[in-house]
Amino acid sequence: KGSIIMLIATDAPLDARQLRRLAGRAGVGLARTGSVYGHGSGDIALAFSTAQTLPHLADTASPALHFSCLHDNLLDPLFYAVADSTEQAILNALFAAEGGKGRDGHQRRSLIDLLETLATMEHA
Repeated sequence: KGSIIMLIATDAPLDARQLRRLAGRAGVGLARTGSVYGHGSGDIALAFSTAQTLPHLADTASPALHFSCLHDNLLDPLFYAVADSTEQAILNALFAAEGGKGRDGHQRRSLIDLLETLATMEHA
């Protein structure tokens, strides 16, 4: 068991509720890699949008803020994108990771090291 933090950034105009729904879809991408949420794991998914800008307090000409957000019926492509990109990001991280040695001689091999070992054994 371990922990993972998944960050989802979009420029789609979404409100807080829609962003929460988007963050929930990151678990789909995590599950596609074979992982599951478990007791004691610190899995976190956060989503944010860069679509809205808020004026500085001194720049406010109006006491009300106006913003737009996508209709919920249009969110499905974003849900698919979050699942796909989360899965791809996890796989990229796993294959980019390097092996290392830890305390008391404990060794963790990278996936690339393991694949090379398997390939060598296969040709022997």
